[in-house]
Amino acid sequence: LFTASGGGAVLVRGFGGTETTLNGFPIPPQVAMFLDTVLIERIEYFKGSAAAIRGSTTSSSAGVGGGVNIVTKEPLKDSLYRTRALLEGGESDKERYRLEMDYNIPLGERVHFRLNMAPVGERPFYLPSRFDTDRGYCLSPSLKLLLFSGFEIKLDYIYQTQREASNWGIPPYIKGKPKICDYDTYHGNEDTYTDYVGHIRQARLKWKLSDVLTFNAGAWYLYANTISDIIGTCFGVPKGYTTVAYLEKLYATGTSPFSKVYFDGIYRRAGYNFYSLIRHKSAQIENSIVLGLDFLRSESDSVSSVSTTTAWYDVNEPLPTTVTFPSAPRTRSETIIEKEGFFLEDYLAWRSFRFLVGGRSDEHKSINGITGVKYAKYGVISSRFGIAYLINSNLTTYGVMLDTRGPNLGLVDHQGKEITEEWKAEMLELGVKTHLTKNLLCTVAGFTIRQNNLPERDPTLPNVAELTGKEKSEGFELTSSGKITQNWRLNVSYTYLRKRGDDKNEVTQNVPKHDVAIQTVYRIPTTNLKVGVGLKGVSERWMTYRGEYISDDYKLSPYWVTDLFFEYSFEDWGMSSLVGEGVNPIRLQMKVNNVFNERYFTGARHVTKSSPGEPFSVTVSLVVEF
Repeated sequence: LFTASGGGAVLVRGFGGTETTLNGFPIPPQVAMFLDTVLIERIEYFKGSAAAIRGSTTSSSAGVGGGVNIVTKEPLKDSLYRTRALLEGGESDKERYRLEMDYNIPLGERVHFRLNMAPVGERPFYLPSRFDTDRGYCLSPSLKLLLFSGFEIKLDYIYQTQREASNWGIPPYIKGKPKICDYDTYHGNEDTYTDYVGHIRQARLKWKLSDVLTFNAGAWYLYANTISDIIGTCFGVPKGYTTVAYLEKLYATGTSPFSKVYFDGIYRRAGYNFYSLIRHKSAQIENSIVLGLDFLRSESDSVSSVSTTTAWYDVNEPLPTTVTFPSAPRTRSETIIEKEGFFLEDYLAWRSFRFLVGGRSDEHKSINGITGVKYAKYGVISSRFGIAYLINSNLTTYGVMLDTRGPNLGLVDHQGKEITEEWKAEMLELGVKTHLTKNLLCTVAGFTIRQNNLPERDPTLPNVAELTGKEKSEGFELTSSGKITQNWRLNVSYTYLRKRGDDKNEVTQNVPKHDVAIQTVYRIPTTNLKVGVGLKGVSERWMTYRGEYISDDYKLSPYWVTDLFFEYSFEDWGMSSLVGEGVNPIRLQMKVNNVFNERYFTGARHVTKSSPGEPFSVTVSLVVEF
């Protein structure tokens, strides 16, 4: 699971474009990347096409590898007052401070209220001390109403504002080429900031009529505005240069033209869903049927401009304030997409077998302000099938097949005709699940994913494409999660992945062939001390320029990053009587990030805009709960 180059979207099993969902409702990547962690109860990660489950709202990259759902905190029946103060310091001018407040107040037996809020300030390691720190604020009240037995309503509101230094990265360190800029180089100035403000409203209803029938419904509305001014190395290839020639000169001289980008985007989303769960159980068969409808309206309206210098400047220094950029026209883009979906799923348990059959049908309408396409309809059908066999209480084998379709919205061919044929994706996964110990689950799975009818865009004509693109990923995964002993928890994952395109080569940006993650936490017996270790390893990854192969030289280097974690719980201080059993009222936490100060890059975008990973830092936080 990686962050895709688009920012805010995720890349799963080699395929990007997956939109994160918030309590099951899809949100734009430009909103997901700003969500504050104080809101989050847990993060759910699933494998398999997101479009087969919730439908597609994007064009060709609807997350056929998997997806992420963020579940927010909900009101509880018992009182809770939790405050967390955090301080972080590290290399360069790195600093961060935040105050998290989580208050749960029952207003009666049937009314529960919860409030989460967090002011935060941060100076990233690359931001010089003379610039203002990043700062933001999040406020989220939620209300749960238990009107009568089996009937509940949840109302949520999220307000968030954020101001942060705009930074699209630096030319990365490449084996065999000189390091042309420092790890913490920042090309912006006092005016290059990104301002974000977002409002999210959600209402969810659950009505359990009986053990057989449950109704669920939800509605939501989102508004967000992002305004950015960014300065960085050349946005495209300089005039008169090929991609290779530009990059060779960049690394030979340490200079490049610079671009200034302005962007002002407004995002609106509204939708609803309704589904029912029907359960039936007999002596030999257990059956669960889910039947539902959903609707989504997505609007985006943006204005942008790009201006590039003709002169070349040192990439290891901030751009001189005396440099002026040529005037550039501002381009407006406006898109509206509507999706109506119907889905049906049947889960059947019979003896040692488990069966899953499901499908959904979606109708799309779109208005694209660039191409002039007006309300074009697309009907797409996706299906999924699964089977599992329980060999014994500790061993299960399973298989899953998905056939997913989605629209190629907002594109025309070279004759100016709208592209109406959908993209297609197929997935096959086979695996085994077993308990290594009573509380330690291990899964081994192999998978293959194929996607066809992808739009190949014409580099000289915006929104003009031909449906000739093909992609395939295949690999296997090993995961193990749970408790080894009562005091020792372990999470391990390893993925081997091969991603190929039209010509069967493996040149796919930001996709590693090997990915390893290990996390373990151990509580020392007879003490209140927990210690943890985290390891993350990634093999080399190709870099491309706007998806095109450059040469064998351009790869991001492999890396290993090590983190340490410590937590000490205080049981007394006169507060033990205020908390429940097993809850420590005061906890002191410390995390040492990137212990060995590894220099690495998390991802690349058009080579010159690569993101350096966080260097060494220490985070200390104090949690008070009662």
